Amino acid sequence: MGATIDTEPQEGVTVSRIAYIVDPWGTRLEFLEDPDSSGLGHVHLMVNDRDEVRDWFLEIFGGEYDSERGGGRYHAISYGDVWIHISEVEEEMAPSRTTSLDHFGFRIPETLQSFAERIEATGYPPYLIRPNPPGSDLLWFEGPGGIHIEISSTAEAPAR
Repeated sequence: MGATIDTEPQEGVTVSRIAYIVDPWGTRLEFLEDPDSSGLGHVHLMVNDRDEVRDWFLEIFGGEYDSERGGGRYHAISYGDVWIHISEVEEEMAPSRTTSLDHFGFRIPETLQSFAERIEATGYPPYLIRPNPPGSDLLWFEGPGGIHIEISSTAEAPAR
């Protein structure tokens, strides 16, 4: 179907086997062999300062940090059934916005206004907040390393 094998299957860190392919549009995808789980398992971020990004994610989105899961090779934060894996690379990373994997989304329990104020204080102001009928307004911003993030809220928004 146009994909190429980037890395042959090999022993994994958190699962029995791992392999990488590159899709026809140039996106590198990681596949894991895990007899205990199927479906979306994690999002793997490549950043220039993994400690800074881990600390920022924990401050902003909470989650449960597992210092042993990455075997010293990456940081791992659990959000229920989905993990964020954070690896450090030396080369400059391009922002994710408008690439083949544009962004990922979080649903938060606070209002978008209070969230916007909180992330702006960390140096990452939203660039767009807009209504998204029926009642789940959306907020977009670029976080550390140009990671593009969409936010929706489960909190009751003030009446318009």
